[in-house]
Amino acid sequence: MEFNCTHSSETLNKLNEERKTNEGCDFTMKAEGENFPVHKCVVGSFSEYFRAMFTVKMKESYLNEGIVKDVSGPTMASILEFMYTSNTILTHNNVYYVLEASEYLPIPKCCAKFFMKSMNGENCLKIRSYSNQYNMDDLVQAAETFISKNLRAVLKSFDFLQLNLDDVKALLKLENYEDLIDEDKFKSVADWTKYDNDARRKHFYDLFQLIPLDYLSKTFLTDVVYVEVIC
Repeated sequence: MEFNCTHSSETLNKLNEERKTNEGCDFTMKAEGENFPVHKCVVGSFSEYFRAMFTVKMKESYLNEGIVKDVSGPTMASILEFMYTSNTILTHNNVYYVLEASEYLPIPKCCAKFFMKSMNGENCLKIRSYSNQYNMDDLVQAAETFISKNLRAVLKSFDFLQLNLDDVKALLKLENYEDLIDEDKFKSVADWTKYDNDARRKHFYDLFQLIPLDYLSKTFLTDVVYVEVIC
């Protein structure tokens, strides 16, 4: 007969209470000057990085404290909360920092779920970039699909202005699934160029050639295109 008990989760909950009051902890993590008492057995079981820190002959294993580099105090708190409770609070303000700390904890799946639910025209380019960086293939595909279906909003986003030349070309060549008109593409090219005019002006004509002129109205050609290209 099999019995299902909850003592494992209850044990972690108890250890989490001890962590918050610094009782029974045998190691201290330091992030941005903040101290985080932890249990080696808990942290090491969740993270290969910390397990190596505790078991390999590193100075941290002797000092019982270690500095976690390039991780903010709030991000460290979120990571530890996840380790001890399997829950953490992700927001638009911290999710990128938590993902960047995935070296210390295999947490990308949680971030991916958050990105999937919160993806919009303003952040999809950034999400795609981070997804590529951390090899989150399913999220990369989701972002690519979202971009194709919402290209007008993407071209108007602030992140679009941050793209390099090759990425801008790739977006202009995308097959889009909405009624995006060539006037939208031209305006986006003009905006991208003006954002760093001295460095980007030389690329304007290369990008301009990717925009079909057949469907541009005469008014748009004379009032907008002429001003941008000729003047």
